[in-house]
Amino acid sequence: AQKLFADRVESFFFAHQVGYTGAVLFEVVFESQDLAQEIFYAIQEDEIGFHEIAYRHTTHPELRRLGGYRGLVLRKEMKPEIAASVFSATPPQILPLLATSEGVHLILVQELVQPQLDEAWRARILSDFFSEWLKEQIAEIQIELDIAKS
Repeated sequence: AQKLFADRVESFFFAHQVGYTGAVLFEVVFESQDLAQEIFYAIQEDEIGFHEIAYRHTTHPELRRLGGYRGLVLRKEMKPEIAASVFSATPPQILPLLATSEGVHLILVQELVQPQLDEAWRARILSDFFSEWLKEQIAEIQIELDIAKS
């Protein structure tokens, strides 16, 4: 991977830097708009904390234990409507409710993180390049095998 793609990493990173911008998020997804609205107002009135809500209403056991902590989520991994709200936030901030096909999202944006091209990012991008290249090579071999069988 290093030999094949090292010279492309830096330009690729800077061309796609917006997608590598991240946010440290806490999230709870509700099925009911009414329940989400009620809880959102309770949080706004300081009647209950976000992490307590996450513990009570998150169905995924690990996310419940972590108080809804999703960790660092990259912009390119988010739905566009969520990314737009997240990256216009002023952390720490609880966003207005966002409805998607998954449900009604209650999101706490803890921090926005600007990417730096460090060794970890270099390795990740090289790995992505190599994985794509490998898929192409396998597909090419498969086509050649199919032709040879004919």
